[in-house]
Amino acid sequence: MKPLTRQIGLGISTGLFMFLWLTVTIAAFNARGCRATDNPPETKLGYCDRSEKFGGWMDVIPIERAKGSILHLERGIALAALGMENEAVTSFQRALNDAGATAGIWKDNLAARIAQENGIEVQQAWGKALKTK
Repeated sequence: MKPLTRQIGLGISTGLFMFLWLTVTIAAFNARGCRATDNPPETKLGYCDRSEKFGGWMDVIPIERAKGSILHLERGIALAALGMENEAVTSFQRALNDAGATAGIWKDNLAARIAQENGIEVQQAWGKALKTK
């Protein structure tokens, strides 16, 4: 029979692993839906919010914050399409801030993605986010 402290340690380690694995899995699944361009804005927004909810703890790691900047951009696109301009600008600003968390192509990725959007409301919100940045 194993000592009680070892069993407790194993239980805590297993629980922590399951928590991390489950939150990463849920966040990744929802991130895929958030990035899908064929989802209606309401659906896209739900996916983006759930991905942030379950994967937000990873924002303490700069590279993860930079990688996640695209999700804030996609969230901003959905919000702008729904007519929530102020919230969209805030989301776009967060995307720009997070993209600068570490060196890399993150800001270029944001610019390339936003260039694909034809909606005037999206472009206006993006312009406001750039001006206040």
